[in-house]
Amino acid sequence: DMKAEGYTIDTVPETSADLMDVVTFHMTNDRSMLTDELLASAEGRLSSDDYKSYFATLPEDTQTAMVKSWGEAPGDVFVYDDEVIIPGFSNGNLWITVQPPRGFGENVSAIYHDPCLPPPHQVC
Repeated sequence: DMKAEGYTIDTVPETSADLMDVVTFHMTNDRSMLTDELLASAEGRLSSDDYKSYFATLPEDTQTAMVKSWGEAPGDVFVYDDEVIIPGFSNGNLWITVQPPRGFGENVSAIYHDPCLPPPHQVC
């Protein structure tokens, strides 16, 4: 039970459709839905410098794999005004997000064929 473990939820949508409305109102991992307004209002953000500092603490093999797949930290997929945008929103003390795709249009075969593709920078 999440409550017994200390998790809190401020708002519980009544239906799954209501939940999807809330999720899609906020940042998602769908780059085709990104607008400057949505990026500017994103709740989850981390300065590029702070992300680079965090990234440097990851195991070297993890860093190497991520750089190979997604470019040097912080990448360019969800970077806006020198901040890494973290898709999702807070509800109580939880962060709610949609699982990111394992690859993007420029690397479609990796989605299906690479079981070890590392996560993109914005969800690391």
